Amino acid sequence: MIENSRPLKEAVKSIENVSSPEEKTRILLASIRNLPKNAESRASFKETLALLKTLEPPDDRRIALQAFIRELPLTSEFIEIYKESIIAIIDAIEHIADPRAKKTLLTHIADRLPNDPDLAPYFKEAITRAIEAANDIEDPPIRRNSLALIVERLPEGEGLADISLYAMELALGLSSSPLVKKNTLEEIAYELPRTCDHEFYRNNTFIGI
Repeated sequence: MIENSRPLKEAVKSIENVSSPEEKTRILLASIRNLPKNAESRASFKETLALLKTLEPPDDRRIALQAFIRELPLTSEFIEIYKESIIAIIDAIEHIADPRAKKTLLTHIADRLPNDPDLAPYFKEAITRAIEAANDIEDPPIRRNSLALIVERLPEGEGLADISLYAMELALGLSSSPLVKKNTLEEIAYELPRTCDHEFYRNNTFIGI
């Protein structure tokens, strides 16, 4: 145990006068990279996670945590650290102002999660927040398309039907959620095809025109 904790103790001491988040991340990850992935090293990994969660700004924290989680084995000894890391990454992404960028990162995190029943709630959390980010997109067509794409990419499985329905209700303006965006008549009229919109009518002959 002493040997396993020594590299991290040296790393903690060496970052005391380091201001760069990137350099702090490099030093901390280097200290755990060669440790055995077993219960004896768990404390060092947990302490490293706690240190990485203090990094600022949030985007540097997110990048550091994403690098850290790649060092974790998906074993019983490390599953709780893995879960805590996922939540920390999701929370860091929430600081992003651009809803499109936020949506993209959240769906990326969800897509990269291992297919493990223990991680299903975290997949659901990431996708739910991605839906909320997509719903914050101001441009109506892009917002609806983003929501529809999230639904289209959802894997088949139990517990996801409610998320799919929620996203589609938001896209169609049918949800009772306070997050739903109701289009004004002007916005609806703007998106309708013009009488000279030949491409629309060619692509939609099924409507009987």
